[in-house]
Amino acid sequence: MRRLVTCSLVLALVLATRASAQPLRTGFHDPDTFRGPASERAFSRARSAGSSVVRIALHWYTVASERPADADDPDDPAYAWDAIDRQVTNAVQARLEPILGVSSAPPWARGAAVGLRGSWPSPTRYAEFARAAARRYSGSFTPADGNNPLPRVKYWQAWNEPNASRFLNPQRVNGRPVSPAHYRKMVNAFADAVHGVARSNRIVAGTTGPFGHDSPDIQVVAPLVFMSDLLCVSMQPPHRKTCSQRTRFDIWAHNPYSNGGPNRHAYSPADVSIGDLPEMRSLLVAAKRRGTVTSSGTPEFWVNEISWETKPPDPRGVPAALQARWVSEALYRMWTAGVSSVVWWRLQDDPLRTSPYQSGVFTAAGKAKLSLTALRFPFVAFRGDTGVTVWGRTPWGDRATVVVQRRAGGRWVSVARLRTDRYGIFSKRLPPAAVATATTALRAQLAGQRQYSLPFSLTIPPPYQTTAFGCGGIIRC
Repeated sequence: MRRLVTCSLVLALVLATRASAQPLRTGFHDPDTFRGPASERAFSRARSAGSSVVRIALHWYTVASERPADADDPDDPAYAWDAIDRQVTNAVQARLEPILGVSSAPPWARGAAVGLRGSWPSPTRYAEFARAAARRYSGSFTPADGNNPLPRVKYWQAWNEPNASRFLNPQRVNGRPVSPAHYRKMVNAFADAVHGVARSNRIVAGTTGPFGHDSPDIQVVAPLVFMSDLLCVSMQPPHRKTCSQRTRFDIWAHNPYSNGGPNRHAYSPADVSIGDLPEMRSLLVAAKRRGTVTSSGTPEFWVNEISWETKPPDPRGVPAALQARWVSEALYRMWTAGVSSVVWWRLQDDPLRTSPYQSGVFTAAGKAKLSLTALRFPFVAFRGDTGVTVWGRTPWGDRATVVVQRRAGGRWVSVARLRTDRYGIFSKRLPPAAVATATTALRAQLAGQRQYSLPFSLTIPPPYQTTAFGCGGIIRC
């Protein structure tokens, strides 16, 4: 049943996106690299990979380890903003739009210190800190020890994976999810504070983890259960209203990791991998329609973290060529599900001996992987009963003319010339005569330039089983 619902939703969303153009911005989230000594170079390399956004982790506890005397004042001496100032400035100088993710409360603002359960932060304290941050990065604030205004930040992410006990604890009490109700208070307080600084600021809610899990040590509320409780609509269509509470945000984000390829469904019907994004989108649209989401328009739908490890170096990862194909196909499938921004987890691999993260588009030694081209210039081609459907996005989403080519022996032959929309998206169904054999590979070229996508074979590779993260560091291989 789930697959039938998903297929119909995908078809509806594809038709909707064709009727009204939709962007697909891409970017990176790599906290260690972006705050490291080579921060400026890292943001420049992210831009070279076709990115237009970057997700920056603003850990509350590192900026405010001690409680400030005036929490609303960005210049309060208790605040230590230097590392964030540097990242925001370097990102903007590299022509990247920062997304500041505000999470990780200090001890003085959470749990018993503010009379709340576990690690839950005080919504009031959270709003105070968010207001100070939004003022600092309003585009008109000059620090007391500076000479020029700091750059503007428009996108503000309220917490990370609030459905996981690693970030909000407890998730359940007596078996019942309790985190959604507290997160709603956090998001609403955060939104009021950040919108109060500038109405044009945009609030990103959710950024939910993909898989529900319960054990004595770890609790994760399945994302559709968490979202349903938070937004007060039932999980199943027609998504009836279940309470009168409202949640204020402009963008909903999710991290749809997969234990397989880009069209893989999660095992549980309440979990969300890439193949299940249409169901999450459907729930989001229903909540807006029923009035339980307050936003200026229909909320945007984002993916704020996604990746696969590569083999080598990770022995549990995906071969580099297959991973690159998955990247292009994943971007296509996320776009058809209504996603307008995708953030890739890691710009550069960590060394295998120290970390389980080998999903970068650069190796630990700085060498580009095939996935760099796939993320920069994604292109896919799928054979159907009436021809071959091609889709792609130009680097940075620039408007351009694109030439689609097929491999013919040792050379490439042009089969179509396409104009992109204003977001650099192009698509077309090619007639069967345009493609010689079922094993043909196609690629895209920017007209008049030596810029090419990776070849995309019409032969579908066999299923490949993997996990969201392989091994390395504390995870033994």
